[in-house]
Amino acid sequence: MKKIFKGGFLRDNPEKAMHLYYGICLGIWLIYNLVTSSSPGLPLIILAGGNLIYVTILKKKEET
Repeated sequence: MKKIFKGGFLRDNPEKAMHLYYGICLGIWLIYNLVTSSSPGLPLIILAGGNLIYVTILKKKEET
């Protein structure tokens, strides 16, 4: 558990980090839709931003 909070776990395993990120985002998206019953624009923007972060992490990992 300590490794997750220090950030080493997520930094060393970008695939697991993305699974965790998408799980959190999908949870936010479901709650957002249940509460507001409106368009899912905001959570989709969050997911798109996460994709950019993920691609950046993978590029940095490939360089090293």
